[in-house]
Amino acid sequence: MIPLWLISAGKATWSVLRISIPIPIMVVLAAWLWVTVDKQSAVRKAVDDRVTALVAGAHIASLEAQRDAEAAISATFAKKAQEAERKLAAEVAARTEFEAKVIELDKTNNELMVDIDDILSAPPPPACVVTPDIARRLRD
Repeated sequence: MIPLWLISAGKATWSVLRISIPIPIMVVLAAWLWVTVDKQSAVRKAVDDRVTALVAGAHIASLEAQRDAEAAISATFAKKAQEAERKLAAEVAARTEFEAKVIELDKTNNELMVDIDDILSAPPPPACVVTPDIARRLRD
């Protein structure tokens, strides 16, 4: 058995709802009925399918654009890496050539130093007269 206070509260609530806000209740019921009927409509299903296709198409397009942008970035980095490798190879070649020239100049310098030591260690000519050999070297 339902308590009396619950019945009287229910009647009071129903009378308030029925008298004070009949229009919003009808609007809510009509909207609920329209949404329920609209979900079962073939037109609504076609519109939903088309919207889903459009959203999927836009998502696919954005993913393709992202893929293309990443490919362009990758190509740019590959070009920069090739350029850096080319510069490194050129630098290594230049350093190797420079080292070879330094070694060659060191060898020439050592030979010239030996010649200078030979000249300095030779005794001066008698009576400080320049010999033809020294004169020839002075002219050259």
